[in-house]
Amino acid sequence: LKAVILIGGPQKGTRFRPLSFEVPKPLFPVAGVPMVQHHIEACAKVPGMKEILLMGFYQPHEALSRFLVSAQQEFRIPIRYLQEYAALGTGGGIYHFRDQILSGGPEAFFVLNADVCSEFPLQEMLDFRQRHGDAHSFVMLGTTVSSGPGCGRRCRLPAAPAPPLLLSPQANRTQALNYGCIVANADTHEVQEGSWAPRWGAGPGTGLCLVLAPLLHLQVLHYVEKPSTFVSEIINCGIYLFTPAIFQHIGDVFQRNQQELVLEENSNGWQRAEVIRLEQDVFTALAGSGKLFVYKTDGFWSQIKSAG
Repeated sequence: LKAVILIGGPQKGTRFRPLSFEVPKPLFPVAGVPMVQHHIEACAKVPGMKEILLMGFYQPHEALSRFLVSAQQEFRIPIRYLQEYAALGTGGGIYHFRDQILSGGPEAFFVLNADVCSEFPLQEMLDFRQRHGDAHSFVMLGTTVSSGPGCGRRCRLPAAPAPPLLLSPQANRTQALNYGCIVANADTHEVQEGSWAPRWGAGPGTGLCLVLAPLLHLQVLHYVEKPSTFVSEIINCGIYLFTPAIFQHIGDVFQRNQQELVLEENSNGWQRAEVIRLEQDVFTALAGSGKLFVYKTDGFWSQIKSAG
């Protein structure tokens, strides 16, 4: 097993200033420790975890280097930072560094967005895969978040649009428009296009992806990123479990991007082809194929969109 934590890069906005002048966002303190340390700790607890990779487009930073050395010593697991040459999207980075991820022959690997706070039910996602899936299915983490008194105890939904996530909570109809929305088949646990739900496909060469949703195992039938109209109350939480077969599907997007750019006389065409979004480019295509499932949880989940 391996884990990839997507830490992004320097922010153009001002929501984290003045903190962002001094330290990269993944190192901002949350509950007394750097934000990304919660992700690392959760990954390190999973039996069989061999390596944790942080991936982003921050330039080499002394604070980040010191943190990696300290985290390796504390959690006794190899931790490395892979620097993208540019912002490649949530799928482009892992495709660019696929040889590093596949080094050592991992059976599966997690992908976690760094800007979420969660109970990180990683072992539960693995157990779901063992019970319901095969080596070639994908699972996303999803959840549902109820509005009203007390909902903040389990999930906090910011008012501003949030980035896509594959751990899915349930949101109300208005909140859901700010997230990736999952339509799931509760009988088969398959994710429908435009939605997220846990499911495992059968058949070689398909790949594995895990999604989290509230204590249900659902097949994703449809997925839509930040829809303009209401689609589903199940939202993507930004935590995924893949098998190496996912790179076949990401590679299909890369080839398609190349074909679309082949007639353009543009020096940065290759870079543009490598910009791939898991949510819009990969998950939307996989939904309804029988290869994508969502594991739903009612555990705590929140996005970290500002320093306040």
